[in-house]
Amino acid sequence: MPEVTEGQLTFHFPTEWQAISYDAPNGFYDMVVQRAPLDFKAVDILARSPLDAFTWIEIKEGRLHDANL
Repeated sequence: MPEVTEGQLTFHFPTEWQAISYDAPNGFYDMVVQRAPLDFKAVDILARSPLDAFTWIEIKEGRLHDANL
């Protein structure tokens, strides 16, 4: 079963899926996308189902740190 850890969270995917930490240091983003001449942004996890459906996952902190929000 593929799993990807991002910060303190671990995401588990079905066995037949593929999943990577897209923006991990020395990962795909650093080695390929960041070197491209275009202004690309990264997401945290990229997962692919057996039907070739891609899921892009961006993890955000859900707690509010600013009392004025």
